[in-house]
Amino acid sequence: GEIEMIRPDGSVVTFHMTCTPQYNEDGEYDGGILVSHDVTDYKKVKKENAEHEAKLKSIFQATPIGIGVVINRVIHMVNDRFCSIVGYSREELIGKSSRIVYPSDEEFNRVGTTKYDKVKSNGIGMIETCFMRKDGTVIDVILSSSPIDQNDLSVGVTFTVLDITEQRRFEQALLDSERRYKDLFDNMKNGVAVYEAVDDGHDFKFKDFNKAAENLEKLKKEDVVGKRLTEVFPGAVEMGILNLLQKVWKTGTSEYCEPTYYHDERIEGWRENYLYKLPTGEVIAVYNDMTERKKAEEERDRLFNLSIDLLCVSGFDGYLRQANPAWTKTLGWSKEELFKKPYCELIHPDDRLKVETAYTLLKKGQTVQNLEDRFLCKDGSFRWISCNMFPLPEE
Repeated sequence: GEIEMIRPDGSVVTFHMTCTPQYNEDGEYDGGILVSHDVTDYKKVKKENAEHEAKLKSIFQATPIGIGVVINRVIHMVNDRFCSIVGYSREELIGKSSRIVYPSDEEFNRVGTTKYDKVKSNGIGMIETCFMRKDGTVIDVILSSSPIDQNDLSVGVTFTVLDITEQRRFEQALLDSERRYKDLFDNMKNGVAVYEAVDDGHDFKFKDFNKAAENLEKLKKEDVVGKRLTEVFPGAVEMGILNLLQKVWKTGTSEYCEPTYYHDERIEGWRENYLYKLPTGEVIAVYNDMTERKKAEEERDRLFNLSIDLLCVSGFDGYLRQANPAWTKTLGWSKEELFKKPYCELIHPDDRLKVETAYTLLKKGQTVQNLEDRFLCKDGSFRWISCNMFPLPEE
């Protein structure tokens, strides 16, 4: 048996003791031989090994990745997480070929060949593969294996399994999202430029440039990306777009830039910009070429101002919003005087009912033609004027 003794220094030692009885010639008990062995160190090592084994067992069971041991690709040990990953109980797995968790013979053989070649050459083999759970669901995993004895694989191979199915789904969703963004980016009718601040926001570098912007600016994307705004568009400072980019980049507040004239030695035109900042710090400019519209507006204004007919825009509140010079020339009122008084005050009292009726029709979206009214001149006289009126809901 074992017995503990206390040394003079207070330390405890353990002895394993055996006693062999001795008998005399008459067969009577005559004493015994006592043999003792100091097993203190052995007991200490045994205890430490038991504690180490308990720790390893705890880690083996508690780790969030699947762990197991195979010998000749036959499963000998697995932890709870591995069982959870593949959907089988430990009893259903132990002693079975690892083929049980693969969706096909081809994948089983591919993984075996590739992984064990890596194990032999590098000491560890890692491969991305697919497992098929007990319920038939196919999942994506990363399988890593390392031999217990590098020189003898028949001793066994330890493996770990990490389920990356959700990660792959997220990556695929991200790729799909990026693809949709690229399709939208490339096929938008608006020009889009992506900027990155350089020199602490003193200038901006092009990160991207869509097809509409290429067509609008008569530039190729590869000739723009990576270059500074002031290098590609030297008139950016004078136009004011650089200041707006700096403001949006510093404040994070979106800004609208009404149609503004841009020109340099290469190109000119009117540009309308909407700027906003991304969480990444990049600034996006979505813009349109307003040159043709501005030309049309200028031509409209030219015709409006030069017409000898009285042209005006009136709100449904009864006040004039715009009036061409022919009003002043015909009635004598200045533009400021025309805008201050209600439109009906310019109409002869006997004709105001007709005007009110006309306004009612306009509010219903109907046009009014050949309405004859008497208009008050500044000198107190009245002049007969024939009016054609049509609604502008957006105005």
